[in-house]
Parts: sequence; C-alpha cells; structure tokens
Amino acid sequence: VRRMAVLWEPQRIALRLIGQLEETQKARGYGIMLAILKARQLGISTLVDLMLTHRAINTGGFTSLLAADVRPQSTYLYNIIERAYANLPWWMKPHCEYHTKEKGMFFDKLDSLIQVDHGNRPMVEGKGKKKDLGRGSTTHFTHLSELENWAAPKQIYDGLMPGIPKIPGIFAAFESTGEFRRSDWHNFVMDAIAGTNLFTLLFIPWYAEPTECRIVPPVGWVPDVATLEHAAQVERTSPRWMEGRTVHLEPDQLYFWEVTRLSYAKRDELGVFACEYCSDPSEAFRSVRTAIVSHQLLEWLRMQTSHPRGWEITGPYVDHRSLRAENDALLQQSHRRG
Repeated sequence: VRRMAVLWEPQRIALRLIGQLEETQKARGYGIMLAILKARQLGISTLVDLMLTHRAINTGGFTSLLAADVRPQSTYLYNIIERAYANLPWWMKPHCEYHTKEKGMFFDKLDSLIQVDHGNRPMVEGKGKKKDLGRGSTTHFTHLSELENWAAPKQIYDGLMPGIPKIPGIFAAFESTGEFRRSDWHNFVMDAIAGTNLFTLLFIPWYAEPTECRIVPPVGWVPDVATLEHAAQVERTSPRWMEGRTVHLEPDQLYFWEVTRLSYAKRDELGVFACEYCSDPSEAFRSVRTAIVSHQLLEWLRMQTSHPRGWEITGPYVDHRSLRAENDALLQQSHRRG
C-alpha cells in the first residue's frame, strides 16, 4: 500500500475555490468555469487532469477534452491521465475499448470519452471543411492549457464554447501563464476579473507553494533593493490571492527570487521572468519582446511608485542600441545615487 500523495498549497487553494463554485452552481445556473492564470510548475495541470480522470471513470454518457497548444504538450498532460488509469486497482478500472496517444480513451461500457487534441493544428481540412476544436460535439469536462501560445484561439470561441452546456455539473478549466498584453488570453483573463464572461479567475502566484522555489542564501547575504521591493509588494498583494493571508517571504524564497531574476536579467529577459514568476496578474502580462526601453529601467521606474502596477509597452518593438545604452546608463546612475 502506497502512502497517499500530499496536496500542494496551490492545489488546496484551487480545490477550495472549486468547492465554493460547486455549492453555488445551481443558483448561478451553470457549472464550474475557471480562468487559471499562474506561475510555473505549481501542480494545477496535474490536479485538473486527475479530476478529469475521476469524472471519466465514474460517469456514464460523459465527454471530456484535453488540449494544449502543441501535440507534445498535450501528450505530456495525457500521460498524467494514463498513469492514473494504469495505477488503478483492477476493480476500479472501467473497460477501455481503445486507448491511444492520438485519440485518447473510450470506456465503452460507460460511454465515457477522453479526447486529446491540440490548438496549433490546421484549421481547414479537405474540401475547405472547418476543423475547429470541439466543433460539433458536447463537452462536459474541458481542460485547455498554454492558451497564451495558441496560434488560433478564435477556434475556442467559434467551435468549442458553443459545445459546452451552460448547466450545473459541467467543468471547464482554461489555464496558462501570461505573456503579452492585449493578447486573446490577456483579454480573456481581464474579462474574468471584470465579470464580463462566465469564468472565475484563479490566480496562483509563484510563492504559493512554501516547499518550492527556495535556495539557502550564503552567510552574510543582504537582499538587494529590487528583492526588498518585491517582498513588500507580496505583503501588499498576497491577501487577495492567498485567501486573506498576508505572506512574508522567507530568506530562502527571497534569495531564490533574487538569483533567478539575475539569471534572466543577464539574458535581457526580465519580461519573461516576470511572466513565469509573477506575484500579481499585472506582472504576468508584460511584453517579453525587446523594446527601446529596457525591462531593467521599467522595473526600476515601477518600483518608485507607492503602489506598483503593470506597465504596457506600445509602439515599434525594435532594438535601438544607442537608446538602450543611454537607458541602462541612467539606471546605473540611479542605483549609485540610491
């Protein structure tokens, strides 16, 4: 007998929100629909796919869909479902008529289907027939991943969404990290925050799992200014995302954040760092393209405000080296004065 796996804190947060939505779905008139914006590697995709597996092996007349941006990522997520099914005791396994990486699983005696697909595939097949994701089918459980990277997200709204019944009992989880402002995923998340679509926002910051993202700092380490500013920002914003709790980052977490940020800064990828290790939705959507104004300077300017907010880069995305050099020189002079 194996010991039961212990849930991570981000998974507990997600389950508590799902429980609240489940209790109110009859009053709302439709099921659980989540827009999940998160940092990297926090166990949310695993949780959703295990929930999908549980529903599929216990529900008759059931159709589910799992899709990431590309086939390899969909296969990676599908492996979670395969491992869960393979490790079930014999008396819990429903009869499976077929089981393939391309088509998914079909439990014929239950009439329960797990479909596997991906978003970045041809939109038109033979004779000009449209091939939108989910077109022509009814889906009771939907998990879409890496939505920021989908080449044609319009297929979600044209093909998939009409096939998700707006009734209690359905489940839809659309999840991704952030990247660009004004992208389809950014607009979708903003609509969820504003309450102008049927989805509820679930935001998971990078520090949500206390056992991860830690490095023991060397003796005598002193956090730099950016690290201290980030710690203060987490204290201000964490109650909203951590169920009312104020999070005070520990030295191991602060040192992890500082050295990881430094490694991205050396590659001029602070925008990528902000998206993948976000503490607030405003950080998750920052342009990661190279712009005239460096991310280092934008970060410094942002930290000068009493209540930092996300920025928006507009105009041509070009690498103007002379202006970049002036901006970086200004930043270094400011740090020396500080």
